[in-house]
Amino acid sequence: MSALIDDVWSWERVDERLTVSTQSRLERVERAAKQPCICGGVWRELAEKALTTNGISPSHLCGDVLRSLRDGRREDRPVVVLVGRRGGEGKSFLLAPLRRLFGNELTQHTPQPGTFPLLGLEKKALVLLDEWSFDEAAVPLSTQLLWFEGKPFPLSRPQNRSEYSGHFLYEGTAPIFVTCKEVNLAPLYKMAAEATATGGASEWTMLLRRLQLVWFTQPFVPPEDQVPECVTCFSKMLLHHAASTSTSSGSLS
Repeated sequence: MSALIDDVWSWERVDERLTVSTQSRLERVERAAKQPCICGGVWRELAEKALTTNGISPSHLCGDVLRSLRDGRREDRPVVVLVGRRGGEGKSFLLAPLRRLFGNELTQHTPQPGTFPLLGLEKKALVLLDEWSFDEAAVPLSTQLLWFEGKPFPLSRPQNRSEYSGHFLYEGTAPIFVTCKEVNLAPLYKMAAEATATGGASEWTMLLRRLQLVWFTQPFVPPEDQVPECVTCFSKMLLHHAASTSTSSGSLS
């Protein structure tokens, strides 16, 4: 009986699901901003406090995030990277609602080392690399560079499974958001400095140029009670602060 009820409910909601699945990323944000808040405004209060405590302009960061969501992965849109000094600064807290906004099915999470770390990326609407290392343990540097530059690159796929035929040239626009620790950027700076000193160019130098680094230095102290990942507060915060950036510079027009 419970299975039958689930099937009926699924059919009842089919129009709603089709509407959501055909929405653009920006439309998802706008729709979420109109939904009931589930945290009483606490999530946004904490998020804005984390930004101002670290001397980060909410308008600038929200504008950059919203632009990336609107435009997607492309060559003239750098990858937003939240960098923490030691960890525990609230970086993941700030981006976590993105996962809930798009759902696990449409979100590419941090790939793990293996033969096909980016399998299924072509079906994702969003990339969220939490605690990314920028090393080659999971994804080759050459692939990372093309990925972050917004250029096409080949996706390896298993050839012994019937659902795949050949490899795939990824040209998707899923925007990429990253959190990492300062120590994970040290190798990039070292390699880039060595290349600069010898008058040469390196993939590390080019990779650094593709990153829009936002630095967090102050610890984030969460409340005793767990705060839900409120997509309504997140979306309202993005739209509110990005609007002020747009008004002053016209950059979101």
